Amino acid sequence: MLPALAAATSVFGQQLKREVVFTMNANEVVNQNEYALLNNRFACMTHDTITKELTFVFNGERVRTMRADSRREDDAWSLYYVNPGQEKGYIFTYKEDGKWFVNCRGVVDGGFDDVYSQNLPVGDEERELYVWEKNYDYLYKLAGLWYVCKNGESRKINFIEKVYENGLQRLNINGKSAGPYNSVPDVALTESGKYAYSFSDNGRYYLNVNGSVKGWHYNSIYSVALAQGGKYAYSYHHNGSSYMNINGVFVEGPLKYDISNLALTESGKYAYSYEDKGGYYVKMNGSIIGGPYKYDIRNLTLAENGKYGYCFHESRKYYRNMSGVVTEERDNQFLDNDCFHDSLDISSRNNEHSFSSSYKYMYVVIDGRSYGCSPAVEAWYNASKNAFVWSAVEGRELVAYEYALK
Repeated sequence: MLPALAAATSVFGQQLKREVVFTMNANEVVNQNEYALLNNRFACMTHDTITKELTFVFNGERVRTMRADSRREDDAWSLYYVNPGQEKGYIFTYKEDGKWFVNCRGVVDGGFDDVYSQNLPVGDEERELYVWEKNYDYLYKLAGLWYVCKNGESRKINFIEKVYENGLQRLNINGKSAGPYNSVPDVALTESGKYAYSFSDNGRYYLNVNGSVKGWHYNSIYSVALAQGGKYAYSYHHNGSSYMNINGVFVEGPLKYDISNLALTESGKYAYSYEDKGGYYVKMNGSIIGGPYKYDIRNLTLAENGKYGYCFHESRKYYRNMSGVVTEERDNQFLDNDCFHDSLDISSRNNEHSFSSSYKYMYVVIDGRSYGCSPAVEAWYNASKNAFVWSAVEGRELVAYEYALK
């Protein structure tokens, strides 16, 4: 479908431009905010309210249509990566005749016993998978083992797979079974294949490090970390408070919050995130280094020299904090639905102009004036054009707006 370009008719002349980048069919709506726009190139998931079909649309092409059943059904699918600015910039998986397939940037690979893509660990009602691998295209399973594929090349990897069976949890550790246990709250894995995990059995919680049980607690062990050399850390509950232990030695506590995203170095440096009074914070060696954030961080890393990194969402944007240096990045993933309830507040260079949008109101506000007839899905300031740019869904139309600042 060719885009239709129209200049908005208002007292502001040609400052506001409106471009229809895609028109949905009758009875179609955008499915659960699954819409991404980059420089008038876009990706979206549509839902037909009559046939219940889902369709993945990429820059005007209807790539695949499937039933709107649960993701584990025969033709179930999941979209893992989308970059509208990249030629065939998508990765999605689907199931046919009992086997799983991957469409990676237009190239189909399969059939596999199972598949996963980025943003691990990932969990659903059936299993979770933990790997060390980074920056790959997708993972697939054959004969009980997991493989990684990047740029068309595949190899076997270290992994821990958590499987739910009859109310219990079993682990598949590089093809070897462990358990079943009443529960496995957390798992850690190193690049070389060292592992640690907490588990519960008969009302007690234990820590297993490379096949050796390191002790037990009556209260839960809920967060586990493992350094490359084998040093371990974990947090646990006791009498309503949280505590942290490194290699069997008490380090922090009592704490009024739960620890998550725990990271550890071989010398014993550590970092983690936690929630307190509705905000999320990042701590390193007992000191706050980030926050408060509205949502929990992810991808927390810590090096021996004290350098750290983590990612966070704010105002529906994705940022990376590298030892205090914050950069904005495009996530290339549809954000969690919760993030889309946030308001958007953007400023131009030197804070001369302002842009805001909220799903409570069917317009956006620029410098105290309202524009459009729907809230923004995404928005940003384009410095080269000195303009605010945003995307919106208006009825059956997916629209790109550009407002040139004077």
